[in-house]
Amino acid sequence: MLLRFNNSCNEASLIINPDINSYQHVVIADYDVWLKVLSGLSDPVTTMLSVFRKLEVRGSMVTLVRLAANIVSPMAKVIMKIPTEIIK
Repeated sequence: MLLRFNNSCNEASLIINPDINSYQHVVIADYDVWLKVLSGLSDPVTTMLSVFRKLEVRGSMVTLVRLAANIVSPMAKVIMKIPTEIIK
């Protein structure tokens, strides 16, 4: 998933097989870790910190935590309202 920010989220899109070297910040994790992140969207900062050891982070973790606290939290509230079927 690509999220572009400039004081707010300007773009959100799904990218298949991205060139991760093209992006300033990248978070990589196994599918089961992302399921845990999705299930914890009501508190994304705590969720990200709980799975931190399982994440491969490229870029500033401080910036990613700040984004999670200030931007992703409001976005998560909207995402949680979208009916979603998670395939395990």
